[in-house]
Amino acid sequence: RFMGWEGPILTDSGGFQVMSLAKLREIDEKGVKFRSHLDGGSHELTPESVVDIQRRLGADITMVLDECTPHPIGKGAAAQSMRRSMRWAGRSKAAFDDRPGAGLFGISQGSVFDDLRAESAEELRAIGFDGRRAGELDFGDRMEQLGDDDGIVLAVPPARAAELVPNLTVPRASRAIVNAHFRLSAPAALPEGSPFVGLVGGHAQWLFLRGDVASVTVSAADAMLDDDAGELAALLWADAARALGVAAEPLPPCRVVKERRATFAQTPEEVARRPPAETAYRNLFLAGDWTATGLPATIESAVLSGHTAARLVERSRR
Repeated sequence: RFMGWEGPILTDSGGFQVMSLAKLREIDEKGVKFRSHLDGGSHELTPESVVDIQRRLGADITMVLDECTPHPIGKGAAAQSMRRSMRWAGRSKAAFDDRPGAGLFGISQGSVFDDLRAESAEELRAIGFDGRRAGELDFGDRMEQLGDDDGIVLAVPPARAAELVPNLTVPRASRAIVNAHFRLSAPAALPEGSPFVGLVGGHAQWLFLRGDVASVTVSAADAMLDDDAGELAALLWADAARALGVAAEPLPPCRVVKERRATFAQTPEEVARRPPAETAYRNLFLAGDWTATGLPATIESAVLSGHTAARLVERSRR
């Protein structure tokens, strides 16, 4: 009544003050003790008392007590703080009075360290908080509200997914692919009628044949990105012509396509960063050859990821 506001209310837990009043507080496993900057009086916040205070305020969305760390901070101190915050989150969940129209939200911690942020997100997910779903889609010119049974499959490049989904770990390094397509003067054939063959000992890696069109693919082709398209065409056609058993000259009509960020780098470090299709949000799923499909970053991997995401959407509706 004091505010004159009849809409939803979100209250915070005091976690930011744990940092901003660092000179006036003592922190331990139980909670935080503050000295008042006005009269020096002592005040204590615990995960349980913070939840109770927000309940008495009539909050619709209650936040757990956490320790907001300063920046910069060492990784060891960040890890210790994050894990304490996760233990507090579990106590907050146990103290929360689950009632219609009210929800308890967790807070991810871990400073700027990706592995700590991921650990925090997984711990919060295991505890089980409200608010873990996407509520609407922003298309720039309009907002699309999502229903209770709606699911989202985010099939975008990894860098864009990381921009859209908080605390999402994705492969960062990318590799280029160069494709060259040649229009043959007459249909050709590969051994045993195969539609494609692998090539070794040259510059081209794969040769695909569709009627009178021969296509060459080179993976991890970063070194070719700045090469002249005409020179690349001649280089790759020499390999293709040899495999097809046709003359290398004259060069047939062709088109060279350079994809600068075609796929992520297939290194152990980047493979370890592939996320699963499921996210921290129960109605949001990932698809793409960069997700953890168990296959290399191939067309087959992309297709499998789409099937996996679709099955998860169906399961989330049950």
